[in-house]
Amino acid sequence: MIVRITTYHSLSLNQQCLSQHLAFTVTISRVTDCHLIHFCQLFTAEWLTAIGTVGATFLALILALWGEKIGRWFVRPKLSLKAHVGRPDSEGVHRQVDGRPAGLAYFFRLAIRNKGNTEARDAQVFLSKIELLVDGKPQLVTAFTPMNLQWAYLGQATLPVLLPDMPPRYCDLCHVEQPPFPANIELALARPASLFLDVEFPSNTGGNVLEAGTYLLHLILACSNGRPRRYTLKINFPGRWYADENEMFRSGFEMSSTHRDLWISSP
Repeated sequence: MIVRITTYHSLSLNQQCLSQHLAFTVTISRVTDCHLIHFCQLFTAEWLTAIGTVGATFLALILALWGEKIGRWFVRPKLSLKAHVGRPDSEGVHRQVDGRPAGLAYFFRLAIRNKGNTEARDAQVFLSKIELLVDGKPQLVTAFTPMNLQWAYLGQATLPVLLPDMPPRYCDLCHVEQPPFPANIELALARPASLFLDVEFPSNTGGNVLEAGTYLLHLILACSNGRPRRYTLKINFPGRWYADENEMFRSGFEMSSTHRDLWISSP
């Protein structure tokens, strides 16, 4: 409501100015009071109850639709890989075949850790591709069939649980078997060794056997409750056998992680 104060021509100039000032002051005061009343009405108990009900319903809907995905951003496993030649990641083992001694073999393993804040379930290490470096250029090894590697001491491709903030679990990457030595010592020294990939199902065609050379191995670390990660390993295998373990680890096999991709986007 606006209150107007009427002025007359018979009033003095000062009186007219005072009257106009009063009219303006009363008008602004009444308009301001009106706005304050409407603004305060928003904070009544009924309004606050209605706003809270709508907000709770909206939040419940968001959690029902995307709660699991939102939770994965804050509570999730994070698999990592470390490549190292030397104990305890590598070791020499005396093999047996059908209960009979089959010579010495050097096993080279990958150290897999969970650096997240929850357990990783059904963890796997998948060898997706192998490339041979020829004059520095990669060439696909077509004889190899992509498949999972096996976890050390388990002989299986899937690790049920990998706990966070624990020492690494080892995954067998490959091994070098002691070649059969003929009676002629010169032939024995000239016979090259072979590298065997420790995949889940070794191929009858020898696709899991690598001769001397430098290779790029492309790996994917995955688990059922986390996002996969890609790694690329560079290995150098000169094809020579050393009976001494330290010499084999120093000169008979080299391995390093050369590249790690970002998280693989879910399809």
